[in-house]
Amino acid sequence: MRIVATQTQSQGQRSTMAALENLRRHYNPRMWALVGIAGGIHDDHARIGNVIVSTDVVYYENRKINPQDTRRRGEHRQAPAHIVHAVNTFFTEYGTPARINGQMAAHAGEQYEVYPGVIGSGEAVIADRASDIRTYLTAYHEKVLAVDMEAGGLSQYWQENSVHGTTNPGWIVVRGVSDNADEDKGHSHHELASRNAAHVLSRLLPYF
Repeated sequence: MRIVATQTQSQGQRSTMAALENLRRHYNPRMWALVGIAGGIHDDHARIGNVIVSTDVVYYENRKINPQDTRRRGEHRQAPAHIVHAVNTFFTEYGTPARINGQMAAHAGEQYEVYPGVIGSGEAVIADRASDIRTYLTAYHEKVLAVDMEAGGLSQYWQENSVHGTTNPGWIVVRGVSDNADEDKGHSHHELASRNAAHVLSRLLPYF
């Protein structure tokens, strides 16, 4: 199996779509994997260091602003069926949650948990537990476990290129929880979360 990796120029959906277009033009991969960090919004599952494997993305930015209120219009996209089946097989064999030993030297031997779930995606950096975005996402779908700033761009890029039929690759999102999208948000757990996410991807690859 051959793997090519790149990093977006900046955070956000637009830079993600540009990076995907460059990868398509130069390598034409048969699968996209978006790997990195996310903010957990589910207290039971999305603890710091845990990993969320997602084949469902809810993009939350679309909204109508009225004089009285703001009404969000979520866009929900799911990965192709063969990717969903592969992820389901992974969790059938590993259990839900999957429990995996940590790989970082300071955390070697410590277990973290891996959950299937939905990712909420938009442009906002959320550092408020009372944020209306968190409230909207948890009401929209109870299995939204974390938020990021790129998965919406991935799912949109895939959607717009679905006209290519069987040549359109599958996709998956693998996010390590680095914070809880609240007032304590910081950078201290970025390396732990991103390494855990990368390790989970390596466990997932044989299933594809």
